[in-house]
Amino acid sequence: MAKNINDNPLNEDKLFSIAGYIAILVILVAIISLGMRLTGYATTDTAIVNVTIDTTASIVFITDLIEFGRGNVIGTNTSATLYSNNTPVEGGNWSAIDTHFELQNNGNKNVSLQLKGGKTAQQLLSGASPSYQYMVRDKTGEEGSCTDGAISLDTFYDVNVTDSGTVICGNLSATDTMDEIWIDVKLVIPSDSLSGNQFDTFTATGTANG
Repeated sequence: MAKNINDNPLNEDKLFSIAGYIAILVILVAIISLGMRLTGYATTDTAIVNVTIDTTASIVFITDLIEFGRGNVIGTNTSATLYSNNTPVEGGNWSAIDTHFELQNNGNKNVSLQLKGGKTAQQLLSGASPSYQYMVRDKTGEEGSCTDGAISLDTFYDVNVTDSGTVICGNLSATDTMDEIWIDVKLVIPSDSLSGNQFDTFTATGTANG
């Protein structure tokens, strides 16, 4: 005997209901699975800080005065010799001083440094055989500041009054721990020199390297 489809306990309404439950279940499972996949990955991104710093070539005299004070050639001496680096005075009654021109590269670029005086020894002191000299040296504790000059460090030279002067440092460093020099002065004052207050001006010129 043929079985009537209406005798099947899973009638059409129930089949649709089951199918609906299954569809809902599949959607829920898919959503849960998708959430698990998303939370399983890390994401990163980057940002940039950008700044432009201009090159600056700059020098400054931190100490810009050497004052020898008052005095004169004594006795039968034909001259007196004065130093700014605490060397005892010879032949005169000036007091010894310990003062230097202190020059710093306060920029951020190494420079070539030239030094020029304004007067010759004869113009500054006059008399018989005057002498007017300078000496360059690294500031104590900042060795290596001044290199590649046309002169030797720790040696006295006649003041140069021509053109832009003498290249005393082919390279004056801009590094904070080695960017300063001392410039000392030596005078030989004849007994027949000019009297009164005598002065001169040093001019330093720094030109950026490279």
